[in-house]
Amino acid sequence: MRVATLGATAFTDPLITLFAKHPEIGDDYLEFRGVVESHAAAMAAKRANHVDHGRIRDCLRQIDAANEPAQEDEADIALHLVIYEASHNKVLLQIMRALSSNLKSDVIQNRSHMFNIPEMREVLRNQHHAIGEAILRRDPETAQHAAHEHLAYIRQASNKIQAAQTELNLSLRRLNGGGISLPAQKQ
Repeated sequence: MRVATLGATAFTDPLITLFAKHPEIGDDYLEFRGVVESHAAAMAAKRANHVDHGRIRDCLRQIDAANEPAQEDEADIALHLVIYEASHNKVLLQIMRALSSNLKSDVIQNRSHMFNIPEMREVLRNQHHAIGEAILRRDPETAQHAAHEHLAYIRQASNKIQAAQTELNLSLRRLNGGGISLPAQKQ
């Protein structure tokens, strides 16, 4: 008897369909990431080896050296994936790798809006350093807390940006003679 490998698409296709049909679940996705990433950071603080530490340091240096959003996006994504790898939990790693395209689009979408707010870039950089440095110090509680705070911040900022965009769209519709229609409520 053999067990067939479950392909990433068997896992991600239903999620991609869900995201496509219900874009309002973006907040649920960020909530999920907050839970998973905070625990991954704690595990990485306990389990990371010298190779993992070197890769985390490289990602932090790349974030610091980035002089345009696209470079920082790539370093941001790489840091999150390296943390999953440093957790040394193969199931977690495979699930988050399968979701990495969502992670990438989530990071890029959030950053494209967040870079319009000057102090936000520095806040994100500092949050990434707090997570990485806690892992490097082998401090699981601080790593978990820093990752949780980072995703809570992203989630809060994303919700504010989405609300502002909704208000702007309503104003533009009124300006163009359109009626007022309220966005669908999250169920």
